[in-house]
Amino acid sequence: VTKFNSTDTPITYVQAQPIGLHFHTPSEHVIDGRQFPLEMHIVHAVDNTTLPGCGNASCLAVLGLLFEYGDEANPFIETIFSNMPTVEKVRKGRSWCPCQNLV
Repeated sequence: VTKFNSTDTPITYVQAQPIGLHFHTPSEHVIDGRQFPLEMHIVHAVDNTTLPGCGNASCLAVLGLLFEYGDEANPFIETIFSNMPTVEKVRKGRSWCPCQNLV
């Protein structure tokens, strides 16, 4: 779906399937020269039929989120960490996708 914003610049919206996530500490990116204590990347697969320029395979799109320290627990981060695999789960051969329980 292609839409136009207020400056008539086309914006293409595509469906993306989350396939994994990972963290960087400290953050990999900065805002106004400021680094953050945690950055999360949610990696998505975009079907090549919905996005020009993908070629014959799927493209990847990454959403980055920056986090700061706070006085209260972050329910979003708590949900992610409570669904992370443990060594025991991996040893028992359970298949696990980090995004299945979050989407």
